[in-house]
Amino acid sequence: MFAEGTLGYANVFIRDSSWETRREAQAHFFKYGGKLGQRFEFGRPGGFMLETALGFALTAGGNLETWSADEVYGLGSMANFMQNYVTRYMLIGGVHLHVSFGYVF
Repeated sequence: MFAEGTLGYANVFIRDSSWETRREAQAHFFKYGGKLGQRFEFGRPGGFMLETALGFALTAGGNLETWSADEVYGLGSMANFMQNYVTRYMLIGGVHLHVSFGYVF
């Protein structure tokens, strides 16, 4: 079993281009959280391992309002909310399941 803490930085960049317009947005996030998991080693120590963990991260920082200030797909403020929700709580922060397989030297 293991417990691990997380401190990090995330930079999100979005670009939408069409024949007539080009929109870009960039946001910076500070990420902090932790995870609990179990590591399984196969064979001799220092060989193959499988690691599973459940983690949670919170974010602080920017948003993508510059992207959504215009009408995006006719939704306006709803698109702004959804883009920021998906970015902040699903892609960068939120609950994540980690599964790793590798070789320990």
